[in-house]
Amino acid sequence: MGLKIGSKNKLKKYFTPKTIEELEAKIAETKQNGESWDCDMREMQITELRSYLFDGCAGLTSVIMPNGVTNIEWRAFSRCSGLTSIEIPDGVTKIGSGAFWACSSLTRVEIPSSVTEIEVCAFWYCTSLENIEIPDGVTEIGNEAFKGCESLTNITLPSSVTTIGDGAFFGCMGLTSVEIPDGVSKIGEGAFYGCTGLTSIEIPDGVTEIGNGALGDCDALETVYVPANKTDYYKQLLPEELHDKIKERNS
Repeated sequence: MGLKIGSKNKLKKYFTPKTIEELEAKIAETKQNGESWDCDMREMQITELRSYLFDGCAGLTSVIMPNGVTNIEWRAFSRCSGLTSIEIPDGVTKIGSGAFWACSSLTRVEIPSSVTEIEVCAFWYCTSLENIEIPDGVTEIGNEAFKGCESLTNITLPSSVTTIGDGAFFGCMGLTSVEIPDGVSKIGEGAFYGCTGLTSIEIPDGVTEIGNGALGDCDALETVYVPANKTDYYKQLLPEELHDKIKERNS
């Protein structure tokens, strides 16, 4: 099922381009006149949304993508600050670097199960984003993928994830708890730095690397849950100021 945000599509009047030239002309026009608009791309025969396609198109409020699209490339929707609704069709496998960078009006994202790659800065500073569910099949949360998503209150990570990149959730002040899947082996530098609402985090047995500042500036953090009989091991991975917060899960 694709992503659905905001008002129902039937209430909107969409611009429906058939060619990339029509779409480019509309984008240029609305950037110049500041018009708000919605885009239905389903009549276009394309397989990817190319880099910078809608970059800086502040008047764009919603998009319906063609069913044949498999990739959303580098910064395809970056700085679309008015974007409140978008449908990501099943079949999309990659959300590219900075794809939704600074889309500050997005509040909720449902990523289809076909997605396997969420790249660097994909949702960087989507400051209104409240919930995100990562589909099973994604193995890595890219560096700074959700950095600055200060309204994010809930994150669901699937068992397929093995790496949480550097700064992946940096500054996500709304997060209160995080459960990290058993398959994760690396938590990158500053992964949860500045998550000032985070009160607890559960670290699984397979984690062998925790980067510097991964839990830095988490002022409300009370408990770091670790596997049974692994307290001494995780004290080697975590800074001294967190040692008194470590608690074994079976206790």
